[in-house]
Amino acid sequence: MKVLIIYLSLTGRTKRVSEIIAEELTNYQVDIEPITYNDSKLPGPTVLEKVEKGDLSSFTFNEHILNPDPYHIVIFGVPTWGGRPAYFFDGYIAKCTVQGKNFVVFNTCRFLSNRTPKKMKDAIESKGGKVIYQKMFKSLFEIKEKPIREFGQIINKTNI
Repeated sequence: MKVLIIYLSLTGRTKRVSEIIAEELTNYQVDIEPITYNDSKLPGPTVLEKVEKGDLSSFTFNEHILNPDPYHIVIFGVPTWGGRPAYFFDGYIAKCTVQGKNFVVFNTCRFLSNRTPKKMKDAIESKGGKVIYQKMFKSLFEIKEKPIREFGQIINKTNI
């Protein structure tokens, strides 16, 4: 069975969480795909407006992630921007067919932002996808590895 891990990371925290989860998924063939934001400063409202219209030109990514059909599970990880998922997530959901797909979503944040996974779940499920797990990894400095590994092991035991 195949798993696609998609992540956006500005500081390396979401990247590290994605890599640790991938290490734990020994029961799956895992493809991991980074998304890069093309600007050095944090995106503002104009980037969000573009993304909401389906314009993902502010980001670099492998186009094949827009077709999740070959995957049994799509794991999507983003940092929290202003109490919400990073903007790429909105564009991905707008452009990609999520109907009938199983998702795991997580966010990373420095401060409390437990609404982000729920927003991700609601967006996916409003388009016919199913979120089987959601998680927030919060830490002011460095996210602890043990909870990430435990989350990866839970996903690894999932039989879909």
